[in-house]
Amino acid sequence: MLESMPEKESGEGKYIVDLTWFPNTLGLGESEFVITFYDKNTDLPVREASHDFVLIKDGKKIHRKSGIANAGGTFENFLFVKGEAGDLTLKIEKIDGTNQFVEVPIHVAPEFSFAIIMILGILIFGTIIISKIRLVKINFN
Repeated sequence: MLESMPEKESGEGKYIVDLTWFPNTLGLGESEFVITFYDKNTDLPVREASHDFVLIKDGKKIHRKSGIANAGGTFENFLFVKGEAGDLTLKIEKIDGTNQFVEVPIHVAPEFSFAIIMILGILIFGTIIISKIRLVKINFN
């Protein structure tokens, strides 16, 4: 759970944002982000909470989508592609039409290339063959 902060001024947050995503380890491909907004003072869900879902990489916004959490909760799907792997910031801003936001660092793991998988397979296969050859030599001695 994250407490919101005002964008360009000091002060306290008005909201608590529960943010989770699936899969737990983000990678290339589709991911689902589940967002629930709570009023900090009442702990009740904020109905009809407008917000912007923003992804930032290297200081540049790579995605922005406005939405409304009808019953206090919503979800956003996003398809990460090759150039979006690495460290990003997920920011939920303009919560309920205010200047309040939350942000959290996320990491999107790059996909293993076919070449890397092949090299690992060859190494494992080679290790097995070498160990069997050594066993055969030991048995003949």
